[in-house]
Amino acid sequence: MGFYIEMIGVGEGDSFLLTLDTLERHEVHILIDGGDGEKSERVISHIKTYAKGTVALMIGTHLDDDHLGGLIDVIKSGIQVGTLILNTPGSFAKWLQMREVFKSFAKVESMRKIEKSIQTADDLLSVAKAKGITVETALAGRSWTSGNVKLSVLSPTPERLENAWAEKIIQDISVLSKSQKYRDMVEKGEAAPPTSFGNDSSIIIELIYNENPFALLPGDAGAGVIKEVTAKKSYQFLKVPHHGSNTGLDEDLIKQLRPQTAFVPVGENSYHHPCLEILELLKKNGAITFCSEKTIDCRKECKAHDFTVLCHRKDKDGRPDWSTVDPKDCKNNL
Repeated sequence: MGFYIEMIGVGEGDSFLLTLDTLERHEVHILIDGGDGEKSERVISHIKTYAKGTVALMIGTHLDDDHLGGLIDVIKSGIQVGTLILNTPGSFAKWLQMREVFKSFAKVESMRKIEKSIQTADDLLSVAKAKGITVETALAGRSWTSGNVKLSVLSPTPERLENAWAEKIIQDISVLSKSQKYRDMVEKGEAAPPTSFGNDSSIIIELIYNENPFALLPGDAGAGVIKEVTAKKSYQFLKVPHHGSNTGLDEDLIKQLRPQTAFVPVGENSYHHPCLEILELLKKNGAITFCSEKTIDCRKECKAHDFTVLCHRKDKDGRPDWSTVDPKDCKNNL
């Protein structure tokens, strides 16, 4: 019995499919995020081909559009989904009411992203409800088991989730929306964008294999949160957080995690993802690192592979139509 961890190439977004063996030698499929929707056909095609059109669990790690958007299309495509896991805060209804305010700050990218993410989350919940899909939350302490694999949720705590979407943020934005000085700053492009409040509330998943920590999938969580919840553990496999930015990892954390294999879901972007410093630190600490796409910020000498899907497998045979990538030839480890 074993498993696959598959990174589906969706550009600057996340989409991972876990395939876990059961005690009866059947397979259970878990979809973690679905990109922003622009490349959802890749996700849909892969699930229909290799998961027989069935997903037991669909997990949206947090409410960013580049993680949730494609999940809407997956549900609409007719793929059978057992349960949708989506951590909306208790104040989500108030955030929905704030959409018009966010739209009035459309020139500020962070405000525009917040408005889009809230709309996407609302659309996803509506589509799931229309299809009769059960919607649940997954806070720290929740787990699922299949065969000799256990998936444990390490974060967020209820407090972290609520703090990320605190009513004070709504109040602050309401005040800003009435400030002519702030509006003038926005018009001139001078207003500092608010921080990404949702990233640290990402669902962080630990894959335990034969009772030992094996893989970490931390969404877009920051390094401080990951250090706190992993409690000095190490993992053979790491889904690099936040598209390889310098917010999700630092040298101390990489030394702690000590991954042998690291997958970076990334596409062309204006944020300079992946961060070259992070790629160097991963390499320095022994990780073979694969990006889903070669971006302008990857090393110039890196060879470009068109990874539609990249799979890390453990104690399972590869599928007949798969090809093997030589680690010596992988991107960002040349």
